[in-house]
Amino acid sequence: MNGVGTARDADGDLLAPLDALIGDIFFRLYRQVQKNLAVLALAFLRLLLAGRGGYGHLSLAAIPRMLPTAGCAHTHEKRLHRFLDNPRLNPRGVSVGLVQLIVGTRGKGLWPVMFDQTKAGSTQALLAGVPWAVRVLPVSDYTFDYPWQETAVMSQNQFESIFLTDLELSLPEGVTPVFVGDRV
Repeated sequence: MNGVGTARDADGDLLAPLDALIGDIFFRLYRQVQKNLAVLALAFLRLLLAGRGGYGHLSLAAIPRMLPTAGCAHTHEKRLHRFLDNPRLNPRGVSVGLVQLIVGTRGKGLWPVMFDQTKAGSTQALLAGVPWAVRVLPVSDYTFDYPWQETAVMSQNQFESIFLTDLELSLPEGVTPVFVGDRV
């Protein structure tokens, strides 16, 4: 092959260190979830480097096409949906990992943490992030349906309190959040 490797060889060379890095950072997630997260992260990298249609917008349909695994498009779509529906993909483990990514460069002390609520149809999302340069890096999100249907938590206020407490517990020792939001 003229000494030139294939795209799959290049993906394999990148996937191993990416998998090791994700394993170290997202240590609270199950190993299989970590592996799938590494494959998904590589798909995002491939997607960002590729030419896209749709005026450059990312879409959920474009992600399975970029998965660096064997199989047809339908197999890739099933893998992505199984990953997103996996009950072992817990929000706290993801939040802890995202915070660990930021801690490496940010350090300890007071951190402003922005939070807000948004909706898509009847599904509501609580989002939290840390300001970085001129953007906010997301570190946590919880979703629920409205009108309130949750049986484990009595009210939306209680759910928001759990969200902020979980976020605070995911921060490393020595980091104190200063929550900034539009709640009273």
